[in-house]
Amino acid sequence: MSTLPPATSFPLQAPPTPGLDPDDAVDRLMAQCLRNSSFGPEKDFWDAFARAYARMEARVDPQRRFAFAVRVDSRLAQMGLAPWSVMSRIVANAAPGAGVAAP
Repeated sequence: MSTLPPATSFPLQAPPTPGLDPDDAVDRLMAQCLRNSSFGPEKDFWDAFARAYARMEARVDPQRRFAFAVRVDSRLAQMGLAPWSVMSRIVANAAPGAGVAAP
């Protein structure tokens, strides 16, 4: 007969990883886009930007994604790259069979 107490199993859970702060995510996104930018067609730039945006947005705290989107729009406007919200371009890209919205 064993003298050990009965084994109790506790589920092992990894501590939740917090999402990226919107400001940090915007800085990373812009740095990535500037590193990868080229003087090619505008459509190629916005296609690449939409993919990078989606990857970065997935890393942002879900409750702060709207703040991320607003800060991205603001940064693009400061850079002279967004005559309107970048969200309209990304939504247009996400629509099946749609291309990038033209300015």
